Amino acid sequence: PASEPFVSLSDGIKPPGFVDWRKFGAPPGAPGQAPHHPAVKEHEFIGWIIALHFLGAIELASLCLAEENVTLCQMTPSLHHNEDAISETSAEKSLPPPTVPLQNITQMSKNFYSLLHGSPARGIAVSSKWKMNKVSCYTTFEPSLTGNLGDLVVRGIAQNSQGLDIMLPKGAQFYNQGWVLDIGDSEKKAKRKLARYGGLGFVDSKQAFYGVNASGVLELSLPLDEPSAADVVIVCGVNEKRGENECKIERDVAFAIGGTPVEPELINFGSASYLGKPICCELAIPSTPFTGTNRKGISLQMSVKSTKVTTKDGACSVSHVVVG
Repeated sequence: PASEPFVSLSDGIKPPGFVDWRKFGAPPGAPGQAPHHPAVKEHEFIGWIIALHFLGAIELASLCLAEENVTLCQMTPSLHHNEDAISETSAEKSLPPPTVPLQNITQMSKNFYSLLHGSPARGIAVSSKWKMNKVSCYTTFEPSLTGNLGDLVVRGIAQNSQGLDIMLPKGAQFYNQGWVLDIGDSEKKAKRKLARYGGLGFVDSKQAFYGVNASGVLELSLPLDEPSAADVVIVCGVNEKRGENECKIERDVAFAIGGTPVEPELINFGSASYLGKPICCELAIPSTPFTGTNRKGISLQMSVKSTKVTTKDGACSVSHVVVG
């Protein structure tokens, strides 16, 4: 790792930020102190990196607001008061093109690339100005202030499971009625261990909607006013350490958007994986997605098509949905 040259230095010359690099803040023996989990100093270091990225963006925005560098900033009408300077509507944010072109990232699809970097603005040369679609994120994880995935559910939740303690076991009598809001076995074990230490002060519930073949269709209504407002839907399963026979989202789950079947494409890229295992897939939005049961949004339907998926080996799950 990039930290190794600094961590390996002797204590006398080691930078303060790398001293006690692998020391955790939790008491000895508390769960979570795994090699792949950042300790206190690494968390602080990541925080500084994020802060510096934000600082760079703030400096650029301040230049735009002061109108000191209009060409660099690719001003939007909301920041620039000269209506003739830019032809886009105020709803579209004008950006410079990405520094890394799509052809240089072989493992990334065009739709996923546009979600992260945007796409050429309509009617404008590719090398000139780019725009970002509105990106909406939804999750079942807690804590969350906005974007509760459960609020998007139209149908498909096991009624007999609603309101139950998330720590209680849930067997076939629940999964045969629909998808179940639950947490995995390893997560439950970790929570029981954490209880001995008072929870360590932070709510972290990796809950998700789980389903098997008998659970039927889980339907979500994704808020979207018009098809051109988004290009892709990203669906992620929960990050768990399970066996080889667990559900594989790209193989075992059938998806439909607006009633049109959509083939999932596994995302083999960076943070869309857990312990080296891809857990997210992308779904290209069809050109005519407004044919679902809910006319106020795009209907996203998912069901487990494989009869070999079991709760014992690892049911299929959905914990995050991103639209953009």
